[in-house]
Amino acid sequence: MTPSTRTLLATILIAPALAACSTISGTVGERYTTGLSGGQEVPGPGDPDGSGTARITADATTNTVCADITVQAISRPMAAHIHRGARGTNGPPVLTLDTPANGESSRCYNVERQLAASIIADPAQFYVNVHTEDYPGGAVRGQLE
Repeated sequence: MTPSTRTLLATILIAPALAACSTISGTVGERYTTGLSGGQEVPGPGDPDGSGTARITADATTNTVCADITVQAISRPMAAHIHRGARGTNGPPVLTLDTPANGESSRCYNVERQLAASIIADPAQFYVNVHTEDYPGGAVRGQLE
């Protein structure tokens, strides 16, 4: 096999793999950290004393979204979600997260590639919300950015 034949063969074999990696450029393992507070709840009010942190990692190559949530100064959490919605707007949940029992939760979720890619492409269009019985619309919220 000549050197030019080897180069051509390598190009034929490697090009499809590289093309697959570049279909959603810049979408591997993007991380976001947001502070959670009752003041960010829309329409509100949220828990005025509540606070916390959400660390979200979205990866469109592995089709995963990971969430580490801590909350404090709220009553027992009943639910947690990632919602689609810009700052100051209310939006639908797109991913149900583990409820932060004892103030914490941490898990990675298998998701549709499009959801992970959408979070990466425009994180400001998503927020994390933790709900309690006292604040069923949301006790604390934090916008991804």
